Amino acid sequence: MLAGHNTSAVGLGRMALGYSNVRRKEMVTVVNNPVVSAQQVIGNTKGRFFSVEFIKRTTGEVRKMNCRTGVTLGVTGAGKSFSDSDKGLVTVWDAQISQFRSIPIANIIKITSQGVEWLYGTQV
Repeated sequence: MLAGHNTSAVGLGRMALGYSNVRRKEMVTVVNNPVVSAQQVIGNTKGRFFSVEFIKRTTGEVRKMNCRTGVTLGVTGAGKSFSDSDKGLVTVWDAQISQFRSIPIANIIKITSQGVEWLYGTQV
């Protein structure tokens, strides 16, 4: 036994049990053509991470993003020169590149949050 190290299976987690490369599969509930709008679903995440798949307005490409709302890191208070709601956008924090991004609400294909997959459209 190593001094200062917990060698129990609980202390070492998955490595001690011999399956460190196995991912736990979670049940996902799929909602096709939901009554709840994409903006409401994003608002209901309340700052938790979610995945979104949407069509970019500039190039027409499908983009997948892991993001969250409610991030205030790096906000200077100067604000934007336009309103998100006027342009049909929602601003999120992209976790992969650590920058703010705007998502066009009308172009959202899929949102996955807290074990629920909301399907709003089809891929091009």
